Amino acid sequence: MEEVAVYISLKNSNSYVKNSIISLVKKYCNLKKYNYEIYLDEVENRLSLDRKELNRLMNDIKKHKYSKLIIRDVTHLSRNIYDNISFLQFLEDNNCKIECIDGTDLFLYKRIVEHFNRKKEEKIR
Repeated sequence: MEEVAVYISLKNSNSYVKNSIISLVKKYCNLKKYNYEIYLDEVENRLSLDRKELNRLMNDIKKHKYSKLIIRDVTHLSRNIYDNISFLQFLEDNNCKIECIDGTDLFLYKRIVEHFNRKKEEKIR
């Protein structure tokens, strides 16, 4: 079984929402036959990546504890595009893949944002 980490950030959620998301993630990981550990942050907002469990997860990724990170969707990382790109680069630098339960290809997302940033810089010059 592949060792994966699951990251969940919940904003102002009640126990029903929290339990529903955890249940969804567990079912997904069991279906994929992943051996998983859940990292869960309850946050005021998703604008900052300075979160206790996310920091612990990043340390574990640096130690190569996981080959893959599972998230429900990109908004569970951050609402800030640049933070998301930075985090995706961190994963890439540490040979950790990412998989979204909603099917989003986050490395394609990263390449698209980088492309638009280059085009924007070219226009400014």
